[in-house]
Amino acid sequence: MLLMTGGRSDLAHVGPSTARLAEVLPSSRVLTFPKLNHFGPHHRGETEVAAALTTFLLDIDN
Repeated sequence: MLLMTGGRSDLAHVGPSTARLAEVLPSSRVLTFPKLNHFGPHHRGETEVAAALTTFLLDIDN
């Protein structure tokens, strides 16, 4: 499972929630997009998020 978050999120719960999910979900991976906020993929991060998803899906068995 890939957990994605924006590094510039102004929502205080995002970081701790993502960290906690990573602790309890086996084999999960956390990917933080430093230049994006919580809604970045909807506004300006489409290419970056698509590339990350492609990489993750191609590497899913490793």
